Amino acid sequence: MSPRNPHIISCNECRARKSKCSKERPKCAQCRYNQKECTYAPKISRTPLTRAYLTGIEQRLGRYETALERLFPTGDVERIVRSLVEDQRAENGLLSLDNFSPDDLDITSAPVLSPDQLLYSFSASGDNGPSREVDTALPEQILNVAQEGRCQPPNEETYVDAYFMNYHPGHPVVHQRTFRAEFGARVLNPPSLAWQILHKALMAMGAWTLGNVHSNVDMDLYNQAKDLLQKVSLMETGNLTLLQALLILSDFAQKRGMPDSGLQYLSIAVRMAIGLGLHRESPDSFSTVFEKEMKRRVWWTMYIFDSCAAKSFGLPLLLPNNSEISTKPVLNVHDENLDATTSWLPSEVNGPTLYTGLIAQSRFHAIANAIYRRLVAKPNISIAEMQDMEKMIDDCQCSHPYYLMDEDYMPRSEWLRFSSDRLRICDRNLRILLWRPYLLQWVKMNSKGEESENGANDVFRENGLRCLYAARESLDQVRKTTEDGAHLRLAASFLLYCLFHITLVFVISLRLGPALPDSTSLLRDIRTIKELVSQTWLVNDAQASNFLDLINRLTLPFDAPMDTTSASISPNEIFLDNGDNRSLSFGMSN
Repeated sequence: MSPRNPHIISCNECRARKSKCSKERPKCAQCRYNQKECTYAPKISRTPLTRAYLTGIEQRLGRYETALERLFPTGDVERIVRSLVEDQRAENGLLSLDNFSPDDLDITSAPVLSPDQLLYSFSASGDNGPSREVDTALPEQILNVAQEGRCQPPNEETYVDAYFMNYHPGHPVVHQRTFRAEFGARVLNPPSLAWQILHKALMAMGAWTLGNVHSNVDMDLYNQAKDLLQKVSLMETGNLTLLQALLILSDFAQKRGMPDSGLQYLSIAVRMAIGLGLHRESPDSFSTVFEKEMKRRVWWTMYIFDSCAAKSFGLPLLLPNNSEISTKPVLNVHDENLDATTSWLPSEVNGPTLYTGLIAQSRFHAIANAIYRRLVAKPNISIAEMQDMEKMIDDCQCSHPYYLMDEDYMPRSEWLRFSSDRLRICDRNLRILLWRPYLLQWVKMNSKGEESENGANDVFRENGLRCLYAARESLDQVRKTTEDGAHLRLAASFLLYCLFHITLVFVISLRLGPALPDSTSLLRDIRTIKELVSQTWLVNDAQASNFLDLINRLTLPFDAPMDTTSASISPNEIFLDNGDNRSLSFGMSN
């Protein structure tokens, strides 16, 4: 018998029986005696933990990483490797369908998931890795699936479709074809963190436009975008994709009744845009025609958002002066004529495009910001200056193309019609802001029974009535827009801002008492406002509830019969009687 070597492992049989093995080959003594098969496990080879060996492994790994980076220049190597491994595991775990029968499934015991639960059961790890969704080819009619209560589960593509169908025509800040291309290739080429934030924000807005008040899928997607945003350092310069995401998050928060969060996102976006130099026309010869145009679209969209927020909430503008902005206007072109493959600028279209409303809004807000700054800087402005500023508004109105402002223009899409209505309402609201100081001064002098010298009281009365008439015209335009019924959910916050500030003008005007001509018709206007804010298009809207409460509280004293025009109201808590016009706000929300 050969001597027993303690460094040689025992045979498999002796190890299993926990008996002493003689370790002989081909058969040990115990296996010969028990007539068992004697087998030995292969020797375990251990890699040498030497510095030279580890250096060689590191060099080999570096070569593989370099090869992957060349194959996927815009991707994350770690995510690509993880995706390939998970795909391989999924393939190994697939069941054979050769002998499959539907009867093998216990369908009756399966839990019934809502469409929203079904979506997140597929994409719960979407932020940390590629989601594995069920590919359901959904027809166009199911974009309102959540609202209609059907059982067809919406997937991520449903919310993307809803965004581009319902929100994108009003705010074309994302190029649809480019986004969808990266959306379709996100598994093979994992996107950047900024694109993931944009993806979640875009889907949140798309889910919100579907109008399912019994679902919180839009808030779930919004919170996922917030979680991803926490991974971004605010000290970084940022990029255009992240800026697009911040603008969508800002508007979503506003529409979801979170104005503070919306303003925070917007302020970060403005500072990021200025840091990226979007307020200056880029002389960069390395940027393509499409990249330069996308920068302009993002800049002017953000310009409109900040201009609206400043005037709606009475805040200072974050934007630089117009003299410091050299960014060119957005081109009035169709999307198919300008994309990532375009090498030269296409000719502009003399007709409506997706960007017609954006161009007109940016032109109007450039004028509005110049007027707003002058009103804030100079509390007392002469009549001549006021008339000059009103002429600026008139000139801007005349500069809009006929196919945008002509109500008889055909064909006229719903979005083109709403862009036209929005411009008209903003025009009246800017005139309210312009002449409101005279209305306040007129009310102040009337309440104290003062008689001014040189007919100054007549000046305040004349221009105060201009403010009142502008408010009535704005109310009439809001009423027409609500009767039209197009995109009321998306326009709800904008229209409510307008109605709120119109209500303030009416309530202040009623303090004039007998000095106010035709106060009875003004009471009818107030009741019209109360009827508008009680309509079904505002039901279950988070942003609407705050303004509904404020408008109802302001108009509460006027619920009495029409002939009680002497009903008292004390709006002193809302406006100071010193006629100071530096606290300015009016309804120009986006």
